[in-house]
Amino acid sequence: MSVSLLERLKVALADHYEIERELGTGGMGTVFLARDVTLERSVAIKMLRPELATAVAAERFVREARILAKLSHPNVVPIHDAGEVDGLFYYVMDCIQGETLDERLERGPLQEDDVVRLGRDLLAALEAAHGTGVIHRDVKPSNVFLVEGRALLGDFGVAKPVEEGQKGLTTPGRQPGTPDYMAPEQIGGQVTPRTDLYAVGMVLFEAATGKRWSVLKRTDDADWTGVPGRLARVLQRALAWSPEERWEDAPTFRRALLQKAGRRGRAATLRNRVIAGAIAIAVVAAGYIALRLLPPQPLVVERDLAVLPVEIRGGLSEQWDGADLARLVTTTLESAPDVSIVNPAESFAWWDSAVSTAGPPAVEQAASRLRARYAARATLAAEGDSLNLRLDVFDRRGRPLPGLQRASFGMVGLLEVSDSISLRLLQTLLGQDLPEVARLTSDVDAAIQFLYGEKAFERGAWLPAFEYYEAAVALDSSFALAWWHLANAWRWLAQKGPYPYDFRHVFEQYAADLGSVDSMLMAAQLTQAGEERFLKYRQASERDPLNYFAAYLLGEEMFNRGALWGRPLEDAVDVLETVVELNPLWASAHVHLIWANIRLGDDSAAAAAFDRLPEIAADPKEGWMYPPELLYQAFHERFDPQVAAQRREELFADSTFGSSEELSWQGRLGGAFDLPFAQVEFGAELVESAAGPFRAAGHMTRGLGYAASGRAAALADFDSAAAIFDNDEARLVAAQMRVLPHALGIPLGSAEERSRGRQALESLVASDAAGARAAWALAMDAYASDDAASARRWARHATEDAALTQLLQAMEEASGGRYDDALALSEPLLAIQGTAIPLRGTPTPSPPLSDAFLRAALHLKRGEWYVALGDTVAAEREWLWYEAVDIDGLPTVELPLPGEIDWALGNYGRYLRGRSELQRGEFDAACRHLGRAAEVWSGSDPEFAELLQEARRGAASACGNGE
Repeated sequence: MSVSLLERLKVALADHYEIERELGTGGMGTVFLARDVTLERSVAIKMLRPELATAVAAERFVREARILAKLSHPNVVPIHDAGEVDGLFYYVMDCIQGETLDERLERGPLQEDDVVRLGRDLLAALEAAHGTGVIHRDVKPSNVFLVEGRALLGDFGVAKPVEEGQKGLTTPGRQPGTPDYMAPEQIGGQVTPRTDLYAVGMVLFEAATGKRWSVLKRTDDADWTGVPGRLARVLQRALAWSPEERWEDAPTFRRALLQKAGRRGRAATLRNRVIAGAIAIAVVAAGYIALRLLPPQPLVVERDLAVLPVEIRGGLSEQWDGADLARLVTTTLESAPDVSIVNPAESFAWWDSAVSTAGPPAVEQAASRLRARYAARATLAAEGDSLNLRLDVFDRRGRPLPGLQRASFGMVGLLEVSDSISLRLLQTLLGQDLPEVARLTSDVDAAIQFLYGEKAFERGAWLPAFEYYEAAVALDSSFALAWWHLANAWRWLAQKGPYPYDFRHVFEQYAADLGSVDSMLMAAQLTQAGEERFLKYRQASERDPLNYFAAYLLGEEMFNRGALWGRPLEDAVDVLETVVELNPLWASAHVHLIWANIRLGDDSAAAAAFDRLPEIAADPKEGWMYPPELLYQAFHERFDPQVAAQRREELFADSTFGSSEELSWQGRLGGAFDLPFAQVEFGAELVESAAGPFRAAGHMTRGLGYAASGRAAALADFDSAAAIFDNDEARLVAAQMRVLPHALGIPLGSAEERSRGRQALESLVASDAAGARAAWALAMDAYASDDAASARRWARHATEDAALTQLLQAMEEASGGRYDDALALSEPLLAIQGTAIPLRGTPTPSPPLSDAFLRAALHLKRGEWYVALGDTVAAEREWLWYEAVDIDGLPTVELPLPGEIDWALGNYGRYLRGRSELQRGEFDAACRHLGRAAEVWSGSDPEFAELLQEARRGAASACGNGE
């Protein structure tokens, strides 16, 4: 009597699983529903069909199990166990309680948002697979499982290592995979990671339309009916016939997909506003409660280990703190390569919450709840003259790791205990292949001060963080990590004056004692702003994708200076969103996300970033630069002007926020938030309430707001500021504001005002303080008037300033139609346009940008030259320079900084971007930029009438075509 396959499997796995029934049979394997006896949960067991168990098939089956085991990712079907018993090859995975995408599409296509989420999940799974060197080769709807709002990619049975070489498992002449979902090159036997991306494009096209994509069609010939335009453009690139024309990799594809989706709401709102003729921005429900109704949707990222607070028993509890000991352990573990740790703030918060609600929780639940492979809980007790340690480690299924870790010590110190716990945990995670774990410091008190600094550092309490780190290095001058964090706390304090220690010396002395990522980050900060620094930050972040601090420094650099090198603000948002996914308690990332999304006009994203900030942010007295109250005011200034006006009166009357110094920097930063109308109101308050330099600052603030919104009233304000300051520097700025905008194409003020400005500049050419810059402005004006002879004459007076002279030389080439030469001559100026990181030993631009108008002139003219050469995409990269938030400290009574002039003239750059995007058919972007340009100029002077009308017409056209 023959025994069925089901019976054979029941007998073979009886000790661990109760096999219930067969779920289905595929090409190579049969899947059974089973019950895990130990954990009392349902699982699925896939078994290689015995009649197919050739050596090659068995090797392929085992390889699939190994691939799945290696791919621990929330969008990949997880595997728990594998083996061979009684001649049967099997592996155990989650029992998926859901349906396949194939089954779901039988009911019709998905909504656009669901298609985007599906793509996000599939591409995240493929990013993990490709990152481990595996190509799936069989992405199709029947291999995609839909479970509780997320998609899981399964069936890696024909997956192939990227570098498989000649040792393949495929029979010559046969191509593994499903022909209906193969990329063109896969049919011919060639596969790369971009082959999988093509398959994702096919799946998303089918999900959006309910129709299969035909590999025989080119994207231009396909029927895109039913695919929204913004989604179609992303999929058209994914489905390009040539792999080289597709998205570079899964992360790039995913960002493009999410970016199109993320901007859709803004474009639709703007489209409706332009077409309807409405001017006001859609009102957000007043009150902070409304903001808290929009929680962020974090990406689930699994780490290796969650460390829970140490339980300290007996008299030790009066001396040591269990949370501090656990923090010290995690800090040590984070220095080890290839180990990722759940942020201790998240682990401790879960533990404390569970304890406060239901008593001590089961440690067995911790790994699952905290999205980690393992969770560890140590118990430390003093007995006589010894310390006894017990270390319990559980996997995500709640199973204890074999062999509980126990140790006894003499009455040693905190660091010895921390080292013992760290080494045992590393042995658990890495087996015997232990890296050398360098002790952070040999001084217990220094370690404790450092831990206090870390707590303050996370919530943005820069002043106490700096003091704690400084105390730590005073106790142990070789404490490398404390030195490194000390430098960052200082620069975020925005203190006037240099960093009190030599940062380069600290790097040269101690960087080798840090982990590789921190060493790379320190090296990046010693690099002059520009492409090289971006590259170093990115390399550090890619070295450890779960390192939120590395991601934050990259995002911060992109937020502050990325636009100066052609990176749109949306790119910084993408990186910063990753930061808060990795560490929801990192306050500064929330601030930058709020700031960026206010500037981009994304009310919902800004509100979501607000969700946790008041709970985690430091008090302003602790060195926190951006109190939530002021960010909240900026939010309303952009999205709810009526509420903003009411709150503004309260703010002006507040003793903390309403002082002349506070109002001065708040108003001056209005341009950084793209809030020119608010700048006018803040400036007016200072003009009315302040005296002396702060009143001058009020005039400058209001003047910058007027200039941004196209109103010549700005000129009178700059005259008033110059009268108060009574020096040539201030008179130069007032004269430049009359002349240079016109020279750059911005009609600020009448012809009479321009003539008045020229006269003032001519009178300043002999000034020691302002002469070279006055001559430069006159030369720029002459070139704009096609008077090259006068321009050359004025240029001879500006030769003492190398940067100004270099731009004038480029202008001379452009005046003769030699635009390539003009671009080449001006290129070196891009390398010196970013402000230096305020740390001793870091490089400063040489020669620096000596004139506040130079950066705006550089980018506007370079964009113009690119257009003349027919390269509109390069021109648009130049014209987004104004999105940078790059200034030296917080301005109060100084003359305008380059960043402030950028923001004041930036609406013209936005208009140029939008006009160019409209011509290229980028309707969503054109709608956004032209619509906002028209909004900012809505109350402008008659001189702006033509620009305003063009912006409005262009916005209406773009927004109407962006459906």
